[in-house]
Amino acid sequence: MRWRERLRPWADRHRLTALLAAVGVAAAALAIVYPAWQQIAQSPARQARWLEAIAVLERDARALAQLRSLPDAPAAQLDPAALSAELQVHSRRWLGASARVASVGDGWEVTFDAATPGGLADWLIDVRQTLGLRLVRAQWERHAGHWRGTAVWQATGAAR
Repeated sequence: MRWRERLRPWADRHRLTALLAAVGVAAAALAIVYPAWQQIAQSPARQARWLEAIAVLERDARALAQLRSLPDAPAAQLDPAALSAELQVHSRRWLGASARVASVGDGWEVTFDAATPGGLADWLIDVRQTLGLRLVRAQWERHAGHWRGTAVWQATGAAR
C-alpha cells in the first residue's frame, strides 16, 4: 500500500500526460493495423479478379497453341501484289475497316485498331489456311474489349 501512496502525487500531476500518451499509442497502433486489415479484407475479391485474368490467359494460350499446331497451307499461287491485295481484303473482312496492310521486307505487316476477339481468331485461321501465309511476329494489346496491334506475315517457304 505504501507504493501507491508515494505514486499518487505523481499520478495527479501527470494524469493528462499519461492519457495523451495512451491515446497516441492507440492511434499509432490503429494507423499500423487498419491498412493491413483493409488489405486482408480486400484479398478475396482481388484474388477472384486475378484468377479470372489467369483463366482468360490460359484460354488464349490454348487457342494460340492450337493455331500454331495447324499445318502450313500451301502458299497461294499469286504474285506479291495480288497476295497483298488479298491480305487486305481478308484483313478488312475480319478486323474491320481500320486494318491496313504494308509490304515489309519479304512479308506484309497488318496494323489494326479495333478487332473483336472472335474476328481476330477467325482472321488468323483464314489467312493461314486460305492464303497460305505464316505469322512470324505479332504485337497485340487488349483495349476496351477489342484488340489492336500489328502482325507480320510471310509466304510459306520464305526466309525466316
